[in-house]
Amino acid sequence: GKRFTYDQVAKETFLKYGKDLLELSLSPEVHIAQIEEIVPEDKEIVMPRFLTERRADMVSRIRTKERERFLAVFEFQTEYSLGKVMDMVIYGAVRAKWEGLPVMPIMILLKRPAQEVEASFYCFYNQASIRMKIVNIWELDGYEVLKQRKLGLISFAALMKHKEESGYVWIQKVLKEVVDFELPL
Repeated sequence: GKRFTYDQVAKETFLKYGKDLLELSLSPEVHIAQIEEIVPEDKEIVMPRFLTERRADMVSRIRTKERERFLAVFEFQTEYSLGKVMDMVIYGAVRAKWEGLPVMPIMILLKRPAQEVEASFYCFYNQASIRMKIVNIWELDGYEVLKQRKLGLISFAALMKHKEESGYVWIQKVLKEVVDFELPL
């Protein structure tokens, strides 16, 4: 059968339960009123001087409770690099120009990198703001996420902070919680 990578699982989860991951990534700064759409692997951008082709893992058009609209551009990454951050900012700038909306590129970093990671970057491009945010999954409290009982976060809970004696024991606990939810996965 077909093997699924964590990247594929993350994308499939986002398509079904994107609001959970959006709220986790954007709070407490942004209060979501409505997710207007979620688009997987949105428009390809070709920019030969910077990158040959660029496509975001997910793009969401969001309306906040304060009636502001913006695009959240997601990338799921196991490896952190400043080059990848710059790719996302450049992609965000192009999307900002196309749509005339503020763009927030969000990197969901799945593995702790060797070097220090900046939490966010901010730039302004052609009358649209680009605020890059990095979500370090391993820094989030896995127990708090399990308490929320949100299916969109369960596949990430296994990578979150915990106090179990091993990662294997933690994953067993996460799986038991999922079974106890009695919800369809």
